[in-house]
Amino acid sequence: MASIAQPHCAVITNIGSAHAAFLDNKETTFSEKLHITDYFQNDSIVFLNRDDNFLSSLSDSNELKGAKKVWYGLSSNCDYRAEDIAYTNEGMIFKCIVANKFSRTINIPVYGVHNVRNALAAIAVAHEFGIDCNDIVDSFAGFKSSPMRMQCDNSGSIILIDDTFNSSPESVYVALEVITEIKKAKKLKRSVVILEEMALLGEKSSDLHFLVGQKLSLLNIDLLISVGEQAKSIADGAKSINNSISYRSYPSNEKLNTDLHNIISDGDIVLVKGSRSTKMETITGYIRRKTWMKF
Repeated sequence: MASIAQPHCAVITNIGSAHAAFLDNKETTFSEKLHITDYFQNDSIVFLNRDDNFLSSLSDSNELKGAKKVWYGLSSNCDYRAEDIAYTNEGMIFKCIVANKFSRTINIPVYGVHNVRNALAAIAVAHEFGIDCNDIVDSFAGFKSSPMRMQCDNSGSIILIDDTFNSSPESVYVALEVITEIKKAKKLKRSVVILEEMALLGEKSSDLHFLVGQKLSLLNIDLLISVGEQAKSIADGAKSINNSISYRSYPSNEKLNTDLHNIISDGDIVLVKGSRSTKMETITGYIRRKTWMKF
């Protein structure tokens, strides 16, 4: 794609495990992502997440063809840094500090520390290209998340987090942390997590699903539901750490839907997440049609 667009500026957000079926490891992914800079010139700019271990290794590097590096993140040595991060009823609030010179309080109508980093990237790009700080701050008020990407529906007796557009180990970790924090902040009754396969992970797929389950077991998730054969490895991982975890397994979306009315109840926060190929919109669609949601 770099050869088609030949960009002179770029944002690199993270190095993850997505598409491991085609890229052997994170080192290969890192190398591939850097090709976005192949057509950079001396006046080019690259915006980098300093909280990512791979990207932060570029700090003292002469790579990237002499491009200006602009760092964002939560670290103290960032050009655009977030502090005092907190959950609100509608999303996140944080203080953005620019080059240790001035700060602005930012409200974003989406949840998660990962979205604070995304907002920092947007602020950095806008500010570097001359957009007024007040205009940047005001612009977030009208932001709406894309459908099926951590989409929060809370107009009924439950909160539904629809994150069904795609899935990878890193994005599952983020989603789990978000619903844990929302449950705590809003004093909700239960957290219910419905997970399906993370596709395109190659020969490491089972191990990565197992690892997701292990990390899930360390959070206060009240009920884990796996859908499909591959997702059973998530439950296996969770039970390897916490054998008493509450867990259900279903072979298909259709089988789960026939039982959801016995599972979800008022006061729950429900996360639905899986790869695009699993068509989990059939599950979120069923939930939205039922009496828990009032659209």
